[in-house]
This record gives sequence, C-alpha cells and structure tokens, in this order.
Amino acid sequence: MKKFLAFLIAAGLFASLMAADAPRGWQTNMNDAVKLAEKEKKPLVILITGPKWNPACQKLNRKVIDDNRFNKAIQKYAVCLYLNQPKEMDSSSQIARDIQQCTKIFGKKIALPHYMILDLQQKVLAANPPKTAEGYVAAVAAAAEKMGHKIQDPKLQKYVRDAAKEQKKQLKKQKTKDKDKDKDKDKDKDKKKDKDKDKDKKKDKNKK
Repeated sequence: MKKFLAFLIAAGLFASLMAADAPRGWQTNMNDAVKLAEKEKKPLVILITGPKWNPACQKLNRKVIDDNRFNKAIQKYAVCLYLNQPKEMDSSSQIARDIQQCTKIFGKKIALPHYMILDLQQKVLAANPPKTAEGYVAAVAAAAEKMGHKIQDPKLQKYVRDAAKEQKKQLKKQKTKDKDKDKDKDKDKDKKKDKDKDKDKKKDKNKK
C-alpha cells in the first residue's frame, strides 16, 4: 500500500512538473483539451515538443512559444495543448498515450517539434511547425475562420494581417534560399564534370 501511495505521489509530482513547463493557458492533457475545444467550439492546437533536451524545440520556444503577444493571440482563437515529451518516455505514461493518439490522428510518425490544428471532428486542418510566431497565428486564425469564427478584435485583426505578410516574406526568403542551393548544386555538378573530363584527358595523354 505504501509503495502504491509513493508511486501515486511520484506520478502526480512528475505530472505537475510537466504541466509547469507548459506556457500559461495551455492544456497538458489530451482528453481535457478535446472536451474544452468541443465546449468552446474552437480549433485545437497541439504542440508536441521536448525543449528540455531537443535543440530544435529549444529554438522554437525562444522564437515562438515564449512570445507573450503570440500566446495571447493564439489562445483567442483556439484551445492549445502542450505535450512535453521527455527524452526517456515511459510507454504507459499519460504523455506517451496522448502522443500515440496524436500520431494516429496525424497518420504517420511525428518528428519534434510538431504541431497540428484539429477541427471538432479531429480532422487535421494544418500541420508541421511554421518558423515564426506570426506563421503560427496566421495558421490558427485561418483554421478558426474555416470553422466559422469571425475575427472582430481590431488589434488581433492587425496582428493576423501582419502575420500573413510576415509568413509570405518568410516563404519568399525560403524559396530564394532553395533556388540558391539548387544553383550551387548545379555549379558543383558542373565542376565535378569538368574535373572528370580533365582526368580523362590526362589518362588519354598518358596512354599515348
């Protein structure tokens, strides 16, 4: 009995520590978050992350999650669920079960950090993390509008407009980077071809 009580206390302490790591206003339990989304008729934003040990998740926290303006805006439109995955995860834990449920909904393996937005039927409206706070807010606002919500707060409307513009800029930058990378790859291929030709010429000369 004592061992069982000690286990319950340890499990409760672990759960409270995990919850403390979540941003203010975010849910930490899948079932609770789903019920709240249904009650408020809002999209459900799920973020699966591991900022204690994963560098990409740490970067996401710095650039996005720790932004107070972002958190106020995103929680205006959606119910938010924060699943903080430990490096060593007990497969029987609540967090493991919640992540497994998210993997089933998404339909394939999830790499950290991972986010998705679900409607009330748990259909995926958007997935995979944008690179900016503005990108997240624009995606969530778009999902909320798909579900029939009108964005009427002028400050939030401006934020979403700015977010959409910023997202377009980021996409343009990324396309430019991708093009530059492709050009560099082509240059490297041409250089390799030239080197191979020079080698072949030298071989021919040596044969003669």
